[in-house]
Amino acid sequence: MHPNSFRDTFRAVKTCAALATATLLLTAGVVKAQTPAALTPMQIGTFPIATNLPDQIANNRGIFRKNGLDVTMVGPAMAGATAVALMTGGKLQSYFQDIPSVMIANSNGAKLTFAACNMPGTIYFLVARGDIGLPANGDFAAKFQALKGKTVGVIAIGSGTDRTIQIAMAASGVADKDITRVGVGAPAAAISQMNAGRVDAYITGSISGAYQVTKGVKDAIVYVDFSDPSTPIEARLFSSGGWMVPADWAAANPDAVKNYRKALEESYAWIKANQDEAAQLMSQIMYNGEEMDIATKSVKYYAEHNIARNPTLKCVREPFDAAYKMFMQFKVGPDNGHLTFEDLTLPSSR
Repeated sequence: MHPNSFRDTFRAVKTCAALATATLLLTAGVVKAQTPAALTPMQIGTFPIATNLPDQIANNRGIFRKNGLDVTMVGPAMAGATAVALMTGGKLQSYFQDIPSVMIANSNGAKLTFAACNMPGTIYFLVARGDIGLPANGDFAAKFQALKGKTVGVIAIGSGTDRTIQIAMAASGVADKDITRVGVGAPAAAISQMNAGRVDAYITGSISGAYQVTKGVKDAIVYVDFSDPSTPIEARLFSSGGWMVPADWAAANPDAVKNYRKALEESYAWIKANQDEAAQLMSQIMYNGEEMDIATKSVKYYAEHNIARNPTLKCVREPFDAAYKMFMQFKVGPDNGHLTFEDLTLPSSR
């Protein structure tokens, strides 16, 4: 072979190899750019009240996926006791819950913590029938004294609503045997039970539940608003809540926890800025496209009383200290060293 021919052939082979390498690298780059980052799967429990609206909005609007989370909503009406059991078994990663319920769960061996909080601000309202002779006025303790001999519906025995009634009774000097507590489920079921005369009052974990029951039961009233000034300060504070997660899952998935908080904060901002659309989504998701009046009032209240007070979902010490005080005062459960503010909140949530 002529030397020039050999040189030309070698140069051509070298050029082709370089082109092939460049093409391979370019292709790899394109593939890499087109491959989305892996989404972290999350199962989130839900219940058809405004308290759970941020999760539902974040899921419906694609906010979770935008923040790297592949969320499955589990419900549609999950009680807190069920959520705790599922979390302990590794089948649920988040659920909105009140502070006392998480304390009780942890005192019984669970290891739950708050990733974000909706506080300070009550989530509990006790709605009562208007035809059973309860006083329209009176302080917190007097109203619970008047419930002696009555039947109060809770979401489920052992749920947050059930624990709240028990603590409120104890704080008001009412013995456990003096009020009958029965599990009735979501507000829609409570309406049926109250209209049938089987339940005299119902405690709900959201203003939307109060709106729903007072609309569905003739002459029903919001009998006790836990945010009322007559409510003992500890009870007023402990009826705050937040988004609980399993502590071991949070430790193993710090980025997912960070993204979850970010998604909830974005959902908060979207709800506040788009209240009409948020009400429409609430109606569709929680009420099968009905109850627009309830959804509209609930979103407005939630934006003004919950989101506006704590737009960054920060967990603050006072409600946890109040809950711990009542927990110990009324011997709700054993103190096993997992009940303080530091135990019950992630550092990133404070």
